Amino acid sequence: MKNHFCEIMNSEEFLHLNQSQLCKLLQNDELGVRCESYVFKAVIDWVRFDPEKRHKHLDHLITCVRIHLLPPKFLKDQMKNCEIFQLNDSSKSRQHLQSVYERLICHLPCDKAGPRSSTCSVYVVGGYQRQSLSILECYKKTTNSWVKNIF
Repeated sequence: MKNHFCEIMNSEEFLHLNQSQLCKLLQNDELGVRCESYVFKAVIDWVRFDPEKRHKHLDHLITCVRIHLLPPKFLKDQMKNCEIFQLNDSSKSRQHLQSVYERLICHLPCDKAGPRSSTCSVYVVGGYQRQSLSILECYKKTTNSWVKNIF
């Protein structure tokens, strides 16, 4: 599930996770996302699915997102335009976003978890003296192994 988070977050099944399941998934260091904005969007979409029942979980879920990895402009836009943060009982979440935003624009360190592990691979292609090789090697971080492809 964690390697295909972007596909899963758009599914009906994702929207039916309970708060505990969602939080556990979001806190995973190996969640396969290119940008933390996907995780942020997943939280907002999950809350929007049933706002009357789920809004009370926003304060906790927003702490599962690595807000400090988001661009300050993105945070500012969310605080200004996202209707979830305009509700009166969203003040704690809004304050959290504002606090991280201010630290980012002032270039102050944030004391949260680091970036999520990358799921990308490393490819090695080579040749020498105008001579091509017919082998491509790929290092897969997920399996900690090299795979040879012969052409």
